[in-house]
Amino acid sequence: MKQAAVREKGERSLKFTAYLVTVFFIVVSLFPLFWMINSSWKDSLSLITYPPKWLPKAPQEITVVLNYDMAAVMTRKALEIDAMKTTWFSWKKCQNEPIGEIRVIGVRNHRLIYEANTVSSNFAAGRQNIVPNQFFSDQLMRMKLSEIKKKRYSVFTWYGNAGPAYQPVNGNSVGSEDTPANKISTFLKSAVWLSGAVMRTTQKNNYWRLFENYRALWRISDVLTITTYSFQHFFMNSMIVTVSVIIAQLFFGGLAGYTLSHLLSKRWANIWLVFFIATIMIPEVAILVPLYITVQKLHLTGTMWGIILPHTSWGIVIFLFKGFFDQLPQDLIQAARIDGATEFQIFHKLIVPLSFPIFAVVSVMVFLPVWNEILLPLIIAGGNSAIWTIPVYTNAIQQSQLMASSMNLVMALLVVSTLPMLLIFIFCQGLIEKGIAWTGMKG
Repeated sequence: MKQAAVREKGERSLKFTAYLVTVFFIVVSLFPLFWMINSSWKDSLSLITYPPKWLPKAPQEITVVLNYDMAAVMTRKALEIDAMKTTWFSWKKCQNEPIGEIRVIGVRNHRLIYEANTVSSNFAAGRQNIVPNQFFSDQLMRMKLSEIKKKRYSVFTWYGNAGPAYQPVNGNSVGSEDTPANKISTFLKSAVWLSGAVMRTTQKNNYWRLFENYRALWRISDVLTITTYSFQHFFMNSMIVTVSVIIAQLFFGGLAGYTLSHLLSKRWANIWLVFFIATIMIPEVAILVPLYITVQKLHLTGTMWGIILPHTSWGIVIFLFKGFFDQLPQDLIQAARIDGATEFQIFHKLIVPLSFPIFAVVSVMVFLPVWNEILLPLIIAGGNSAIWTIPVYTNAIQQSQLMASSMNLVMALLVVSTLPMLLIFIFCQGLIEKGIAWTGMKG
């Protein structure tokens, strides 16, 4: 006969309450992350509208067909200028609309003579230089055409007078609604600088353009003109600093942990261990000034080494290594010594292969704070933007006047810079828990 399980009074209520509170705090803690990701899909105007909307508007793909049957014969350059005016002037006029892409199609005698395509990431990159104001003229685009072609803000495809037959594109006609296509059509029909006649203007949803803000990161130096360096440059700086610090921590921390565990007497090992543990209790802000003075005396301010060297060895890392090395079999180490191996050979050929788990744990635990650190890199870098890391660059954007007009790009930048930390935390959380258990800490 199956024995009934004994349940304490109120056990179910307690479990339900515990799970409810846990889920609540998880949702609350993850809400800023979800909002950041969602904001990275929006246009700049949607982020400041009230009341705020959770779902971003679908980016619109606008197609403008220009008919040149009644126009005089024009050269390829003249038609290219006409297409660029149609694209850039229209987009500037309707820059607060959720436009993801503008296509301009030139038609003569029912044949395609050219196509021009511009996506929102390229418009965001070139807007300040190509159309800085609402002054639209033929002369303005003649001056800006070379820059558009040089930086490939727009793609122009030339077919000539013997091009393929024109086939109307899919999309909703402008109608009488207050849509981006309708606004652009009205604007172009009243433009005196346009050579072609507006034959058709359509729009359709293009959800792939939700990710244009991420593409704009590759050209963010064109958008946020606080520095000449690109986003890739700052991302690489963060990678160099983080990887260098991890290598230094594994080398120096591993050697120090091995020394405390197997080379010093127990008394001296405990004395030095207390010293290293004491350094953990000192907040970074308390030693920031003397640390900066030391780096300055070494003439390392404004250099990458000035950011890396202060992180070469932490007390917590030495503590973790010692706790793990204490559990390794002493007989193996004694046997290696009897065979004539030096202490460094023992560490390199015996300890390191046996200690891969703790090396992985330390790598993860070092990566998270170093990648996200801002205070020390900000002070050491000073005005040298060449060695800025991602957090320092993000801080510079927040202090600039360009923050309000480019909030969506900042959100995309934050998502990309957070992604490495998020992946490390998700896939390596078990290693962190094992690392604390291997140190011998109880509780």
